Amino acid sequence: MRNGSKKFKELLQAEDYDSMVNMAKEQTKEGAHILDLCVAYVGRDEVRDMKEAAFRFNTQVTLSDHDRLDRGPGH
Repeated sequence: MRNGSKKFKELLQAEDYDSMVNMAKEQTKEGAHILDLCVAYVGRDEVRDMKEAAFRFNTQVTLSDHDRLDRGPGH
């Protein structure tokens, strides 16, 4: 996630964390191996937003490393 995403910003402003999680899940389905979570927006409590979003991403989004697992350790 990046703070340049208009949709993500709108979801954050609405505090629609479930939809933010769904965005992250879609990115992983499309092959993302890492998510860049940025909640720095003027006028928002960045610490509170990060705690909430990071907790939800950590508990509800699974990143897989299929490529590395297929090649074996160390590759």
